[in-house]
Amino acid sequence: MDNNRFELLAVTKAMAWIEANAKNMGVWLWTDSRHVVEGCYRWRKIWRNNGWHRITANAHARRRSIPNALLWQELDTLLIHNASVEIQWCKGHAETPGNIRADMLARQFT
Repeated sequence: MDNNRFELLAVTKAMAWIEANAKNMGVWLWTDSRHVVEGCYRWRKIWRNNGWHRITANAHARRRSIPNALLWQELDTLLIHNASVEIQWCKGHAETPGNIRADMLARQFT
């Protein structure tokens, strides 16, 4: 698995926990992945409308599937069902207490 997939998986798992344990609560979910934040706020609706494919300006070009489409679809559903959750970006490895703790926990399982 690549780094983007792990970041996406982490946010998806966190969203599943939020749905099970904190539904309808205002939650800020922090990630140090710009890829995930951009995907959630900029690309997700476009991908959904395009059948989870990338569309190019060239009408004759093949429609390409987006990487990790199934995870993005799962996260999309979770975000739709939990509209009070905001995905926020934080700089990684910058002495942010929550980010330091998350990195420490992640290293325990590698």
